[in-house]
Amino acid sequence: MVKHFWIVFLLVLVFDQFVKFVVRTLDVFYQPLPFFGFTHVTNTGGIFGLLNGSNGIMIVLSVLVLGALYYFRKHMPTSELGKTSFGLLVGGISGNLVDRIFFGGVTDFISIWIWPTFNIADAALVLGILGILWAERFNA
Repeated sequence: MVKHFWIVFLLVLVFDQFVKFVVRTLDVFYQPLPFFGFTHVTNTGGIFGLLNGSNGIMIVLSVLVLGALYYFRKHMPTSELGKTSFGLLVGGISGNLVDRIFFGGVTDFISIWIWPTFNIADAALVLGILGILWAERFNA
């Protein structure tokens, strides 16, 4: 499990940070379609921008969640889906944590119609949670 987890974790973290670097460097403000586009925003709150301005609290929560995941890692699904999902989850949390520590907030840039702006780490985190739930429920 260890090798598979690290590969997925590192792919998510590196790709997320690379794309965010490009977004911050080019300062992307591009809306090609009415329902999808790229808009650079900095989120200093939690999910969906809730608790805006609570970056310090979100750093502490992220570290606590990562610690809890490390502690309970032996109880994670051992299937390929479970290992991949665990890597996605930890990679997503870590990608946003890097932003919070070094940039004072999370760089978001993907805009889909009425959904709040998000990033690759957010997508990985959600897919990781869903994958773990699926793997647990269906022993996949």
